[in-house]
Amino acid sequence: MHTRRVRREPTLTARAMSYVPLLVSAPMAPALALSYWAVLFGGVERFRLTEDAGAGYLTSGYWGGIADPTTIRVLVAFQGLMLVGIAYWLYWIATTPAPTGSLLAKPSFLALSFLAFWLGSIAWPLATWHARAVDGSRWPPVLSLWLAAAGVLALVVGTFQIDAGPLPSLAILLVANVVVLVDGVGWSAAFLAR
Repeated sequence: MHTRRVRREPTLTARAMSYVPLLVSAPMAPALALSYWAVLFGGVERFRLTEDAGAGYLTSGYWGGIADPTTIRVLVAFQGLMLVGIAYWLYWIATTPAPTGSLLAKPSFLALSFLAFWLGSIAWPLATWHARAVDGSRWPPVLSLWLAAAGVLALVVGTFQIDAGPLPSLAILLVANVVVLVDGVGWSAAFLAR
């Protein structure tokens, strides 16, 4: 006897779940851009530091002890790849039926992972400015990067749990390469050592 498989349409909850990262990212992405503009690009007078006068993004003191210009250019290239990765991963999660058997199937997991990523990323420029301009504290900027890294690591776990395929896997690895390795490990180590 032949059993016919019926394809079920995703429930409203399952469809809405795939938009959780987009809903979380919608207000957070502009907030991140604003924090970088205000602090790293000197868009707000209060955040301008005299030691960074005339310095651009590649030569500012926000590289945390990484001084070699070639290394910084390589890291900026990776940041560009990370932007492509996060854009594709967001597109993928929003257009793919809700995964089952993965942490990505839980809206709360997605929301918390993305909040950790965005909040840590938004806090980093402000915490780093405070460390450089006010009190020299090293841990707040490092902890903000570790929070962002924890959020991205959780997304990597969820993506690999469902065997998402080559493009979503590559996309989240491009994000993780920067957020976890470059920022969470590399920048943090350089900043703590200076």
